[in-house]
Amino acid sequence: MEAKKQRIIEESMKLFSEKGYHATSIQEIATNSDISKGAFYLYFESKDDLLHATFQYFTNSILQKVETIQEKSIEPKAKLTEQMATFLSFFRDHKEYLMLYIRDYIKIGDKMDDLIIHTHQHSFMWSSLSLKNIYGEAIEPFIVDAVITMDGIMQGYLKWMALHDFSFDADELATFIFRRIDAAIQSLIQEEQSMFQLDQLQHGIGHTNPSENQIVQQLRQQLHRFMHEPAFKDAEEAIQALEEEVQKDEPKKVIIESMLAYLEQWNVFQSDCQELRKKYSINK
Repeated sequence: MEAKKQRIIEESMKLFSEKGYHATSIQEIATNSDISKGAFYLYFESKDDLLHATFQYFTNSILQKVETIQEKSIEPKAKLTEQMATFLSFFRDHKEYLMLYIRDYIKIGDKMDDLIIHTHQHSFMWSSLSLKNIYGEAIEPFIVDAVITMDGIMQGYLKWMALHDFSFDADELATFIFRRIDAAIQSLIQEEQSMFQLDQLQHGIGHTNPSENQIVQQLRQQLHRFMHEPAFKDAEEAIQALEEEVQKDEPKKVIIESMLAYLEQWNVFQSDCQELRKKYSINK
């Protein structure tokens, strides 16, 4: 990302957290970023556009850190604890990001809604996969309640961190929080009682049988997080070719297999590629 654009994003987030989104003017953002108001529009169409870019920037930053840990060959509990420590460290160092959630209820249209829904989808996928890797089949009937429990505990700590400016060691706090989550989920499994099921979730979250096109869109969403990295430059063309092929009345397996084999060199795409292989009965 261009340095000036990143500076505008970071300065705007500070102002949004201090004054609130609606009370912050473009002129104030420009002044704090050492640019003219006119120069602001070289980078963003509007304040709404800036807010969308800001959420996307910070969300992508933390998801990339989590994805790096996801690829480590370590025990599932240790992996989840390290990922939680990464979350805690990130939000400790970017308190303004948390404060924006607390200060304002922001509703600025479909573009922002789509980003929030996509982030929620990714969060559910990551949480459910982490919990399944730890608790195995025992957690399957209670996975929605387990994800809500984990999310609720984490969100509670993040909110209190932002409001009270706690000082803490991220690794120590992550270990403490995981023990609380583990106790709650063990109780959930032992009681064998659930409140919500996958088929009650909306926005495509938790669907166990997505269509071919939905899987391709998931690939595209994953790609969007890494678009600025040179290593992913050619992946966009492969996903585009894959998308065009699956939408045909008679898609050719040889083309689909070729694109999947190419995309599978990146770990982040492997899960969705495997789903498409199953759809078309293509063995790896």
